[in-house]
Amino acid sequence: RMADGNGATTSTMEIKRRLPYWWGAIASFFSALFFFLGFLLSAIRWSGVGNAIPRPKISEREYFQRWLNLDPDFLRTLWKYRASVADLEIAMDALGTIAFLLLLASVSSLADAFESNGGHKATKTLLVPCFTAAAVLMVVDLTFNAGTTTTAAWMSQRWILDDAAIRSLEISYILIESRGVWLFAMEWIFLGVGMTTAAYLNHTSRTLTGKWTILCQCIVLMSIIGFGAECARLRSWVVASAVDTFVAVVVGVLLLPTWLLWTGFFLKGLEGRDFHSRPVEPPKDGLHAQREQAARDAVARENEMAQI
Repeated sequence: RMADGNGATTSTMEIKRRLPYWWGAIASFFSALFFFLGFLLSAIRWSGVGNAIPRPKISEREYFQRWLNLDPDFLRTLWKYRASVADLEIAMDALGTIAFLLLLASVSSLADAFESNGGHKATKTLLVPCFTAAAVLMVVDLTFNAGTTTTAAWMSQRWILDDAAIRSLEISYILIESRGVWLFAMEWIFLGVGMTTAAYLNHTSRTLTGKWTILCQCIVLMSIIGFGAECARLRSWVVASAVDTFVAVVVGVLLLPTWLLWTGFFLKGLEGRDFHSRPVEPPKDGLHAQREQAARDAVARENEMAQI
C-alpha cells in the first residue's frame, strides 16, 4: 500500500488499475493527431503543393478513360507523378497505421471502463477483437503497399520501358494494388462492428453520455456506406471512388478524431468516478476463506461466553 499527501493509502492493485486509463487517454489524443496529420499529407498530395511533378491536370472521367485504354503517353506521365509522391504515400500509410494502433490502445482502456461499470461480456468478445483486426489489416496494408510502391516507382524510373512494357507494368501494379480495395472493405466492416459494440455497451452500462452513443452510430452509418463504395468500384469506379473518398474524409478528419478526443477526456477523468475508485481485493483461495470463517466463529463464541 502507498500513502498520498493526505495520509490516505492506495493499494498497489488500484494503481495498476488506473494506469491503463491514463495510457488510453494519451493514446486517444495522439491517435486523433495522427489521423489529422495523415489526411493533411493526403491533401498536400492531391493539391500538388511541393510535388516535383504535378498530377495530370485533366478531368476525372478523362483520367479514368485514358487509364482504361492504357494510353502509353498518359501512363508514362502517371508513373512520373507516382514516383514523385512515393515517399509521401508511404508516410500517409504509416501515419494511418500508427493512428489505428493507438486507437486500439484507447479502445482497450475503454473496454476496462465498461467492465468496471458492469459492462456486458461483449466487451472482450467483440469490442477489442474488432479493433485489433482493423489495426492488423492496417499493418498488413502498410507492409505490402510500401514494397509495391517503392519497387514500382524505381522500375518506372530506372528501366527503359517501351509501350508494351509500360502497359505490362501498369497491369501488374493494378493487380497487386487491387487487394487494397478488399482490405479497406474489411477495415470498414471491423470499424462498423466495433463501433456498434461500443454503442451497445454504453447504452447498457451508461458509462458515457447518450450523445457519445449517437456519435458511434454515425461512424457505423458511414462505415456501411464506405463498405458499399469499396464493393461498387468494379461497377462504377469514378462514382464509387468519389463516395469512398468523401466517407474517408468525414470519418478520418471529423467523426473519428472527435470520438477519440471525447473518449480521451473521459478516460482522463475516470479517477474521480465511483466505479473506478472501488478497492480491488485479491482473490482468496479456499483455505484462506476457511481460516477467516473459523476466526469469525471463534470471535462469536467468545462474545457469547462473555454475555453468560
